[in-house]
Amino acid sequence: ADSSGRVIHEVQYEHRDSASRGRLFAIGSKVKIAGEKYARTTTLQGMPSELRSPLVGSFAYDVDCENSEVRLMCSLAAQLGFESLVPTLINYRDHRHHWLDQICLLHDVTMEKAKRLPNIIMSGGRYDTWLKFVCQPQAKKRNIGNFACNLWLEI
Repeated sequence: ADSSGRVIHEVQYEHRDSASRGRLFAIGSKVKIAGEKYARTTTLQGMPSELRSPLVGSFAYDVDCENSEVRLMCSLAAQLGFESLVPTLINYRDHRHHWLDQICLLHDVTMEKAKRLPNIIMSGGRYDTWLKFVCQPQAKKRNIGNFACNLWLEI
């Protein structure tokens, strides 16, 4: 416990791809949930979001910054004078709702699934990865494909 009596837990994180790119995942025991493609970890990150608040809401917070990875990358590019290297990323940051609406419309997916496309690309995945996720492996759309490819190249 710290000086205020709070219990502190150190959490280890790992990359799950061989290139050590993309999202970091909390390390914990893995639990397979019926009906889910991937095993979850016994961590707050691995917990279904609808359970977090009822279970830990009185002493923990789930802070989510909308579009945080994109905003951080654009901010870093601006600080270093590299905006010209990430025009698609900046366009997505500035016109996010337009792009998400286009993804929803052209792929007939929910907004939550549309939001996953840029997230997957920011974590090292590709358009094909997202298409498999939304069960549309052969449904490439030129407009979205160009956007996704350019975004991937800039990252």
